[in-house]
Amino acid sequence: MTNKRKKTASNSITNYVLICLTALLLGLTPVALVLSVDPFEVFSDRDRTTSVSDLAEKSHYPLWSLSKYRKSAHSVVVLGDSRARSLRAKYWDEAGITDVLNVAYGGGTVPEIYSTFNHIKSDPTLEHIVLGIQLRSLDEDHKSGMNRVPEAIRLIDNKFAYASNWLAASAAWRIMAAESGIELQKYEFYLPTFVGAANAAELPLASTSISHAQACSNCELPEISHFAGSSIVAKPVAKSNRKNSLDVAAITKLYVPEITDRILPAKMARQVEKNGRADWNDYELSNKYWQMIVEISEWARENGKRLWFVIPPTIVEMQGSIHQASLSKQNHQLRIDLSTLGTVVDFDFPNDLTIETGNFSDAYHFNSTVARNIVAEISGLIHADYEVARKRLKSAPLTMCGDVEPLDVQESYNLTEYQNCRIWEAHNENS
Repeated sequence: MTNKRKKTASNSITNYVLICLTALLLGLTPVALVLSVDPFEVFSDRDRTTSVSDLAEKSHYPLWSLSKYRKSAHSVVVLGDSRARSLRAKYWDEAGITDVLNVAYGGGTVPEIYSTFNHIKSDPTLEHIVLGIQLRSLDEDHKSGMNRVPEAIRLIDNKFAYASNWLAASAAWRIMAAESGIELQKYEFYLPTFVGAANAAELPLASTSISHAQACSNCELPEISHFAGSSIVAKPVAKSNRKNSLDVAAITKLYVPEITDRILPAKMARQVEKNGRADWNDYELSNKYWQMIVEISEWARENGKRLWFVIPPTIVEMQGSIHQASLSKQNHQLRIDLSTLGTVVDFDFPNDLTIETGNFSDAYHFNSTVARNIVAEISGLIHADYEVARKRLKSAPLTMCGDVEPLDVQESYNLTEYQNCRIWEAHNENS
């Protein structure tokens, strides 16, 4: 081989090596980016503004929230969807409970609640589970059974998988851009993609033999044919001196509103008209999902833990869509059945709080003032000191869940009505 050919071959090998090294460096760039920015704070907590942290949280809610879990550091854990997520840890701090972990997720599903529960249930310091739940969540078509939790746990446990994950790299890039003021769109095309993708997998249900409690019969509630674009005013619920009976007529009064015309804010009107109908189209309460909730309850009972179900408030027109879809009986039955599994703190019925649209950011979600009130009430229930929790509120209380006499007692459950709040509990035969 001539010297010229040898030199050409040597140059070709050198160029090939350089190309490979360049490709490798480009491929490792996202890894270096994730390691330096740590968008989901898997390695350590970062001092970031709320708006910047929101970029990571909204990219993958479970990954963000579960990265904050520290074993033996939390006595109260909050589970659920975006409404339970609104019960922020800082509000619990204000109410006097400083060791709360909120692992509720935007768009959260029952499979995600169940997976998260299984991840944290062995924690020796856990005493209370606060679980946000509503009828809509118990349909398997809701969010198509999405479960992002197993992927989040895998990435937290496997630091290399986290560092080489495409979603983490994308979030890191956005956070870096936000903190440095880079115009993201100009450079996003060049972000290397030599990283893995995040997946949301369906979690198999563990087998269980617990049957669905049946505590109420013949309690069909009336259907309301027109709700969208209406104003609803709660009818006062008549007091009863009967200690061991609650007939169908009395049950219907728990939900029946008076209707007067009103114009809702545009966003709320669209949600009531469109989402309200879609929420209940072909609705079917899932026995599989119900068994997940039952299993959480049984575990709590066997291990001496307290389970608190919180039914979050929605505007009354959105409540009305349940009646319009002929699901009033199921909605009422859910509260009774949940009361056999834990204490139910119910805010979702016609009352002064849910009538006032100013208490909500949209038809589904309450504002921060309401969130603080709900946290104060649950804190008071947990510590059995309502006044201490309420006094920490910066505004006048919208809710009161523990200061007045019970409304009625039925043979199978207790229902206590307070100010914009109802407590449902299984009847204790020994009391």
